[in-house]
Amino acid sequence: MITLSMINNKGGVGKTTSTACLGELLAFLGKKVLLVDMDPQGNLSMLYGVYYDDREEDSTTPKYPNIADLFSHRFREKEQVESVVYKTDKDNLSIIPATHRHNNTISIVSQKTSGNNAVILKRALDTIKAQYDYILIDNAPADNLMTVNSMMVSNYVYIPAETDAYSYKGVQQTIQTILEIKEDHYIDSLQLGGVFLTKAEIATNNFKKWQEIYQQEIGDLFLKTPIRKDVKIKEKISELAPMLQGNAGSNAISDYAALLIEMHILDAETEQILRLGFAED
Repeated sequence: MITLSMINNKGGVGKTTSTACLGELLAFLGKKVLLVDMDPQGNLSMLYGVYYDDREEDSTTPKYPNIADLFSHRFREKEQVESVVYKTDKDNLSIIPATHRHNNTISIVSQKTSGNNAVILKRALDTIKAQYDYILIDNAPADNLMTVNSMMVSNYVYIPAETDAYSYKGVQQTIQTILEIKEDHYIDSLQLGGVFLTKAEIATNNFKKWQEIYQQEIGDLFLKTPIRKDVKIKEKISELAPMLQGNAGSNAISDYAALLIEMHILDAETEQILRLGFAED
C-alpha cells in the first residue's frame, strides 16, 4: 500500500485536480483507492458529491461525519474510521471528505496536550489501510499540524507548481518546510517524490524558461512530465464532475498517466496497461 500527499503552501496550483486525476486513473486500473480531503474548502469532496455544508450544524452529532470528526475524536478503531469513508460513484474509489467544520480542527485537537497530535491521521488510517492499494491526500495550502499529520502517514510527497515567480518561490518554501518537518519529527520513511508543473502551455517561451529554471535549481526533484493546460479539465471542475467522465482525448489526462509512470509507484503489469491505454510516447 502506498500513500501520497499533495502539498504546496501556495493555493491554486492544482493539488485537488492532481489528487482527483491520479486517484481516478489508479481506480480505473483496478486499484483500490482512498482519497483523503484535508482542505476545509472541501473542493475534492464536492467533485464526488460528498460535500455537506454543515457550518451551522452541531458538531457533537453531525449528520455526515467527516475528517473533522476523525481528528476531533481521535478515531483509532476500524469501525470509527470506516464511518467517515464514503464510496464515490466511481468503481474502486472512496473518499474521506472535509467540510468547513475542519477549519476548527487544529484548535480542537490542540486543546489536548497529552498524546501525539502529529500521528492522529496515521493511527486512524493504519486501521483500514489494508483495504486499499493507494491512499492520496489533498492538503490545504498551509504549513500546520494538518500538514504534519499528512506527512507522518505518507510514503511520498509531491508538489504541483505553476510557471511563474510566485509559484516558484512557493515551491522553494514548501520544499524547505517538508525537509524541516521530516527532520523535526524523524520521518525517515517519507520521500520527497518531486515537483511537477500544472496548467502548462508547453509551446510558450514562458514555459520553456521556467522549465529550465526548475531543472537547474532543484535537479532530480523536478519531474519531466508537465500537465498541459486543458479546457476539458477546467470544465469538469466547474461542473463538479469526476475527472475521467466523458474526458476521452484529454491532454491533461494523458499527462497524468505519463506522470504516474514517471512516479515509479506502479507494478510492471499496471504500468504496461497504462502505457497502452493513456500515456503518449
